[in-house]
Amino acid sequence: MPEGRDVIACLLLAAALPETRLLDADVAQAMKHWRVPGLAVVVIAGDEVFVRGYGVLRHGEAARVDADTLFSFASCSKGLTVLAMADLVAEKKLTWDDPVRQHLKEFTLADPLAARDVTLRDLLTHRTGLGGHELLWYRSPLSPLEAVQAAGKLPLDQPFRTTFSYQNTMYTAAGLAAARADGRSWPEMIRARVLKPLKMDGTMLDTPSAEKTGRLARTHQLDEEEAIVPKAPFRWAEPNPAGSIYVSASDLSKWLRFQLSRDARLKEIHTPQIVLRDGELDPLLFPHTVQRTYGLGWVIYDHHGQKTLAHGGALDGFRCHVTLIPGRKLAVGVLANLDQTPACAALCARLLDRLLKRDPEDWNGRLDQLRQRVRKARREAFEAQLATARQGKPLDPEGYAGDFTHPVYGSARIRVKEGAVRFRWREEEGTLEPLGTGTFLFRGDTLGLSIVTFRERGSFTVSTIPGITFQRGAP
Repeated sequence: MPEGRDVIACLLLAAALPETRLLDADVAQAMKHWRVPGLAVVVIAGDEVFVRGYGVLRHGEAARVDADTLFSFASCSKGLTVLAMADLVAEKKLTWDDPVRQHLKEFTLADPLAARDVTLRDLLTHRTGLGGHELLWYRSPLSPLEAVQAAGKLPLDQPFRTTFSYQNTMYTAAGLAAARADGRSWPEMIRARVLKPLKMDGTMLDTPSAEKTGRLARTHQLDEEEAIVPKAPFRWAEPNPAGSIYVSASDLSKWLRFQLSRDARLKEIHTPQIVLRDGELDPLLFPHTVQRTYGLGWVIYDHHGQKTLAHGGALDGFRCHVTLIPGRKLAVGVLANLDQTPACAALCARLLDRLLKRDPEDWNGRLDQLRQRVRKARREAFEAQLATARQGKPLDPEGYAGDFTHPVYGSARIRVKEGAVRFRWREEEGTLEPLGTGTFLFRGDTLGLSIVTFRERGSFTVSTIPGITFQRGAP
């Protein structure tokens, strides 16, 4: 038995849940500040677990969120793909440093040297050099494998293995490669290697399955006046290793408890792999941190001197965030049915203060400041783009009509009807509003507010699909 100062140290480090009334007050404050209709919370301290739902499934209705309500786990889904792969590593069916094409022969990258050398670890640490290209999967007609094959046709934005660049489709590739090594589909692999062992019986791997349960929360956003309005959900028609999982607070508690265990498969997952560079606004989000890194599916950093792991996720109408300190057996998870705000990250930080027995900081205010600065920067950047696009005099619209293509992003069609220039790409269709010489403004659900810029009418770019040029001509 320790004595003297050692006893005091042990008492200070003992994991214990805060009083329920304090947790409830913190949640209520966050929901009011961020206008969240409903959320679910998990707080873990050692062997003690707090799981509770708050608010409503749909704004304006009475049905309540509970511990079994399903929310999108979005990018936090990546952790389940990584754990399944760690299980395969333990069975020696693959290694983290296997070449990707050893397991997924269809995989490639535009750089032939990178294509030859890229490993599973490279995919999981976002260091292939390929930029975001979210429209490979978001509201895309491509299957997961087709998206992976399409990504191989895109030029790398950064030299291979030099830069962290968050890339969802590379995680899709990793999951598909692991499934090939396992001899099962990705859903079958996740169920057998993660969900069943952890007894996460209520977790679903695609939207149709989540909807069939009758337990799925509804999706919301804030309009321009910050009022809560419904938002059409993003539907995962088929499972995707990068982000298609739906989880409840009840199952999330089982996931987080496992992450706090001493299971040998977690060692490499929780080991830093690549350093993250600090951006201008990162001190607001990580004020008590010296260095951030990325492990395998987790952001890893120091928080008040404690090794901390976290990940967030966002998808149309949903938001989630999880944070854990394995050395203290502490964890927090928040699931919400409102996107566009850092509500989940703010509440996680507040509850973590409670677990660390620190005076809670004003994380709502801190992250609201961050949100406002990000919005201001984006607005100013777009206004600068608009100012450039308005230069010159609009030309006769007839010359813009035609079919245009890109080898990855497919076909776009432009027609002129009664003097209006109409644009169609995938399911997007609308009017191109003239700005200046060869420039137009487009408003769409997928592309958002975009500037379309023509180059001598033979090709055009779209500001929300950076680096991509559509060329005149049928496919």
